[in-house]
Amino acid sequence: MTPRRLAIAAACAVAALLAYAYASPYGTSNQQTNLLEPLARAFPTLYRRDWFVTQVHHYNDVFTWVTAPLYALDARGVVAFAIVQLVAMTATYLLVFGVVATVGDRARLAICVALAGLLALGGGRAMGGSYLFAGYLQPSSFAVIGWLVALLAWVRDRPLAAGLALAAGGAFHLNYVVLGIGVFGAAELACSGGRVNGRRLAALLAPSLVVLALYVPQMIASSRSDEPDLALRALVKFEFARHFDPHLVRRWMYQLAAFAVVAWSLAPAERSARLDRLLRFAIVATAACVAAVLVASIALPVTRLFAWRIAPIALLASEIVALVGVVAIAGGAPAPSPRRLGVLAVALVVIVRQVFRFQPDFAPMLMVAFAGGALAAVLRRRWIVAALAGVLLALAINARRAELAAPPAFDDYESGVVRWARTASAVDAVFLVPPYLGEFRLLARRAVVVDTKSPPMYMDEVVAWYRRVCAIVDANETEMATFDDADTRWDALPADRFAAIARRFDADFVLLDKARSKARLAAPIAFEDDGYVVYRAR
Repeated sequence: MTPRRLAIAAACAVAALLAYAYASPYGTSNQQTNLLEPLARAFPTLYRRDWFVTQVHHYNDVFTWVTAPLYALDARGVVAFAIVQLVAMTATYLLVFGVVATVGDRARLAICVALAGLLALGGGRAMGGSYLFAGYLQPSSFAVIGWLVALLAWVRDRPLAAGLALAAGGAFHLNYVVLGIGVFGAAELACSGGRVNGRRLAALLAPSLVVLALYVPQMIASSRSDEPDLALRALVKFEFARHFDPHLVRRWMYQLAAFAVVAWSLAPAERSARLDRLLRFAIVATAACVAAVLVASIALPVTRLFAWRIAPIALLASEIVALVGVVAIAGGAPAPSPRRLGVLAVALVVIVRQVFRFQPDFAPMLMVAFAGGALAAVLRRRWIVAALAGVLLALAINARRAELAAPPAFDDYESGVVRWARTASAVDAVFLVPPYLGEFRLLARRAVVVDTKSPPMYMDEVVAWYRRVCAIVDANETEMATFDDADTRWDALPADRFAAIARRFDADFVLLDKARSKARLAAPIAFEDDGYVVYRAR
């Protein structure tokens, strides 16, 4: 086997191993919302009395169209979705490796492995709770794959291929198509020296504009509200403060900007055109995120654009440029000028401070990466980068050794109460469940009154959803600052209120978490185990 083929095989093995080690069980996090529509399409008898499934607009139509057939192959969905997730995650790593191979000319496998270890350990997380990937299949999984293909093609100066990939990824997630037009268009202008090349821009952006045109009616409809202030407060302050509140998001922008500065400081003075394009993309995407946060701090409705969703791609580009620069210096390229070294030192201090403050679990791994990179550059030894790659990969695997021994990829969260509801209750039954029990609706395949995991995205429907949440916890619209308040109020409700709320929403069962709620209803018990009790409300 040639060295090139051996490197490709090693990259594929690392990608598959990390995809498997970091896979999550079926029904994790956002799947509890995103899989409801595919499941309802595959099994039309489900959720006929569920308000969220039947009464609100669902906007991930392409994702639904692609994933609903998986339930025909696997009625539970557990195995089918795990397989597709592993394929998608492996492809994501390999596309990252492809970008590295495109812009680097030395120690590319070492850079790929080091970067994979960092990403797996948390190096892909950025502003506003955004991330490059997760361990479960969701619309953004496909959107990120499209963006990485687009980035790879764009760095190779193939605008049409980049434009088609950008549009394909954006079709899975509206947010990505809007942001892709802006950031890739700006990056193209930055690389053209301000000279507008209409043909190149058309090739790059026209496919996404076609997709955007199809989404425009949905965008207009989703923005309308008779109570815009309440809708925005429910979305930004109550439900998604971590994602949308500019005051919380802003604290992450210093770290993102500092990584871009590190990339600029370490980028070789004599660099290839491809590496220069990636650096410019990193700077433009970072600047777009910072500008979006500042604008949203003044005009709050802008925050719904969630422009900092591009932050993980910007961070990835900065990390790749920085690692390529370290390898170049270790191989004998000139070190950065004293001025750049001073700027680099300041940026590293900012990153260290921010990481220890907001990502304490990731901080030790990042310190290992910084120390290894500095040692390789100072001693001018590329083998140190290879050793660093091995250390980071070992840390990433060690962090998931329990998951490798008992892999969660083909598992789910099904508890006893979920299994009972799915198999022993009527398919049209409606459950009044704790607002924090977001997995119940998907895994039990039964309707619920409301939960805080699955809000609509149409502003008028956000208001209706928020009022349902208020209703099940006996709160008025001004009493709850965050969804944690709803959880606390639910756990404190007396027994007689549960019965009244169940009657109001025509629920058949009331489910309580025995460890959190002390209320016990004077009603027949349909199910009980050590963790939960289910009462018949009728």
